[in-house]
Amino acid sequence: MTQNNWVSFRDFNGKQLIYFTHLESYTCGIKEVRYSINSDDLGKVWELQPCDIRNPMTITKDIIYLTMPLDTAKSIAVQVTFADGTKSEILRKNP
Repeated sequence: MTQNNWVSFRDFNGKQLIYFTHLESYTCGIKEVRYSINSDDLGKVWELQPCDIRNPMTITKDIIYLTMPLDTAKSIAVQVTFADGTKSEILRKNP
């Protein structure tokens, strides 16, 4: 339902940033986040902060984004494995 918000792009200070903020706020329901830049191979894993059951939506991680040179990422593919083991469809998003 919130798939379109899983990642977001931003150009800032001469760099391209890809934010995983939304997924970081739902860590208690997520087992793994796999992604890839400019392909669908899903070869990288985004390390989520640990679930804090007392404050499940609080983001405590310092860096919640990828940083790369401007115009590097033409697309990102993301797949979420939920806590129950089910996997989402692959989300493909462009800046």
